[in-house]
Amino acid sequence: MSGEEHLGIREVVRIPEIRAAMLGTFVIMLGFGILAPVLPNYARSFEVGYDAVGLLISAFSFARLISDPFVGRFIDRYGERAMSTWGAVWVGLSSIAAGLAPTFPLLVLFRALGGVGSALFFAALLSFLLRSIPAERTGRVMGVYYAAFNVGFIAGVVRAREPAVRLCGRVSDRGGRVLEDAPRPGASRVGDAPQRDPAPAVEPPVHHRAGRERGLPVDHRGGLPDAGSALRDEHIYRNEHRRRRVRPRRRDGDRARRALSRR
Repeated sequence: MSGEEHLGIREVVRIPEIRAAMLGTFVIMLGFGILAPVLPNYARSFEVGYDAVGLLISAFSFARLISDPFVGRFIDRYGERAMSTWGAVWVGLSSIAAGLAPTFPLLVLFRALGGVGSALFFAALLSFLLRSIPAERTGRVMGVYYAAFNVGFIAGVVRAREPAVRLCGRVSDRGGRVLEDAPRPGASRVGDAPQRDPAPAVEPPVHHRAGRERGLPVDHRGGLPDAGSALRDEHIYRNEHRRRRVRPRRRDGDRARRALSRR
């Protein structure tokens, strides 16, 4: 049996180089997971459209795509340790600058710079891992490394719930104030009320000749009423007819009681 089969997760984590790489990757992906759910609402706080939100999200990946082919020469010149450290610092500073950006173009710029730092960090870190670990342990080590990668991102997304809720409330409050200050259609000045067309007069229902006895309303064209109004009027008619039949009986009973009392 080869050495790779006897190498467990604990043995992989005990290697100092791999443990440092896993910790750095976990921290970077934790920050990325916190930023990912918040960025769309943060972009909307600058009162931009959804196309601008897509531009902000793609700026990071596009900058990393452009930078990936060129960061290798800096890693070969200055070393993996120095470039991975500088890349992590670069990502952190760009994220802080994006959070403090006063305008939306600067926000897009700082996110793009974060993509450059991410390309530098991961290229240097992977080069360091491939150079440090033995060839027979590459599969197990890379599996544990990418597990730390995914766990960091998932933990960041879960941790981003409270900042996202707060930012959504701030964006909605700001959007409500913007809608209140916006000019209303039909108003010539800010204080004018919008002019509305008067509502058309509703013609009262007329009674068809055939339904005049029973008091069934019809439309203005003399047609029959709809099913709902017909059932409702039929119910009213029956109740009224029942009351008329009951009232004479009550009067007869009152007369009989008065006659008996006189006797």
